[in-house]
Amino acid sequence: LHAATLELWGPLLHGGVCAISPHRVPQLDQLEATIREQRITCLWLTAAMFNTVIDQRPAALTGVRHLLIGGEALSLPHVRQAQKALPDTRIINGYGPTESTTFTCTWPIPRDLPPNAVSVPIGCPIANTQTYVLDDHRQPTPIGVPGELYIGGDGLARGYWNRPELTEQRFVPDPFSADSDRKLYRTGDRCRWRHDGTLEFLGRLDQQVKLRGFRIELGEIAAALAQHPAVRQCVVIVHGRGNDRRLVAYVVPDGSMPAHDALQNHLKRMLPAYMLPASHPWARSIVPPCRNRCSPATMATRPPRSRATRSNAIWSNCGRVCSKPNASACMTISSLSADIPSRRWACSTRSANA
Repeated sequence: LHAATLELWGPLLHGGVCAISPHRVPQLDQLEATIREQRITCLWLTAAMFNTVIDQRPAALTGVRHLLIGGEALSLPHVRQAQKALPDTRIINGYGPTESTTFTCTWPIPRDLPPNAVSVPIGCPIANTQTYVLDDHRQPTPIGVPGELYIGGDGLARGYWNRPELTEQRFVPDPFSADSDRKLYRTGDRCRWRHDGTLEFLGRLDQQVKLRGFRIELGEIAAALAQHPAVRQCVVIVHGRGNDRRLVAYVVPDGSMPAHDALQNHLKRMLPAYMLPASHPWARSIVPPCRNRCSPATMATRPPRSRATRSNAIWSNCGRVCSKPNASACMTISSLSADIPSRRWACSTRSANA
């Protein structure tokens, strides 16, 4: 429903015409036909859909003058490729959580992107919207110093339906307003101000990731997987890059390794389809890395049913997953998750009484 504020009211309030795709999930040829037949000039695509179109058929977007993309961090290589393939199209990065009614910031991407650029800025706040990058004491950070992004303004939601505790946690009093009723929304996004006055998204401050446009809490998946009777420990990460990003759950079995289908069926009873891992590789042990990547908020603090002494010794060897039986070499989880925010992980341990 919140998308209607942009995709329906946007054109209608400015004398435009809305063209509704007849296809629930359009294929590339169907998207191209709709753009051509309906003479589409302004289009909004999720980052994942944009990447797919640019990879396979960028000419499908010919004729679009304003292309807005977002929903998750943009792929800089795909943006560069699109700019070459679509010289008459203005590409705009749109950022904003649902709590701020679709868009908070926008950034028209210039064609002279620096060759050494590593990310696409999210830009500046739109009209009647305020953004602040604050430290742990909710004080503004200097230019270039990371902090948490807070959002205020007329588009801010009032809170979460029937979730007063979460509302109180995420919607906090606005310390920069004389109105005591004004609120700021804590996004959980790690950002910083650039010297040119735009905002740069650096990743998440928690274990939340965005995959194919969906918000996903890795800790929620790990906690659900740990409830399976054959799972002693598990860790969930986002692996891969670009369109190949996928959820992977490493499993330390309590005995023999359960089948992939058995784990998927277990998770299907508790989680939506977009939160199901693509695979469940076997692991001999899982240890949280030293840099607190596996935080108490995402990790069950309950010990395994047996071998407590051995488990404590394993946990003291920080940050490793042994992915092969009797392997002397171990794969380091922190190396898998080094590319923040594209790779994050959360782990869980099943309790003795589970």
